[in-house]
Parts: sequence; structure tokens; C-alpha cells
Amino acid sequence: MTSTEREQKVLSLQEAYQALIKELDCTPEDIAHRMDDGRNTILYRLQWSKTYLKNAGLLEYPKRAHFQLTQAGKKVDLKNVAQIDKSFLSKFEGFNDFKNISTKSNQLNFENSIDAVKEDL
Repeated sequence: MTSTEREQKVLSLQEAYQALIKELDCTPEDIAHRMDDGRNTILYRLQWSKTYLKNAGLLEYPKRAHFQLTQAGKKVDLKNVAQIDKSFLSKFEGFNDFKNISTKSNQLNFENSIDAVKEDL
């Protein structure tokens, strides 16, 4: 598969999961690892990564449980990226908006919890 074909490809979550465990050379133990609540660790992290990349505008979801690179995602030169983390993603306005909404939502939930406790007193 050429680079251009990969850029155009719509991946299912399962295809991405299989490609990831192959790329990372995961052991059977890595693949079987579960979080305390029983969810598969690799799949859980893949799903959060998709969320972050989508909010940064680098991925889009053309249909349920499938994703592909956006034009912005295709422009990222991975040869010049040491690590894709929150610091890297914060270069994209959509990711910053996502972080701000999440922060405001958490703050509002905390404030509502405090108000509910005050009412109980």
C-alpha cells in the first residue's frame, strides 16, 4: 500500500487496533492487559487518541466506528514529529477548544457539587 493509499483509507476501529498491536509489536500479555474496570487498555487508549486527533482536526469520522485523516491530518509530516501528545495537539485550535470545554465542564460539575453540598448543610 502506497503512502497516498494509506492517507485515503477509511479504517475501522478493529483494523486500527490490529495495525497498532502489529506496529508496536505487542506481546500476548500486552494485548490481554485489562484496566481495573475490565476494558482492554490498548483499545481504550486508541479510542482516546482518536478523540484527541478528531478534536485537533486531524481525523474525521465518515461513518460509525470508522475514521480517516482530514486534509490537515495529511499535511502533518510525521518525520518532524517526535511525539504526538497534548503539547503537539495544542498547536491546533480545535484541540484547544476541546480542552477548554472539558476544563469548563469539569469546573462547572465541581461547582455544582459544592452548591449541592451547601444546600444539604
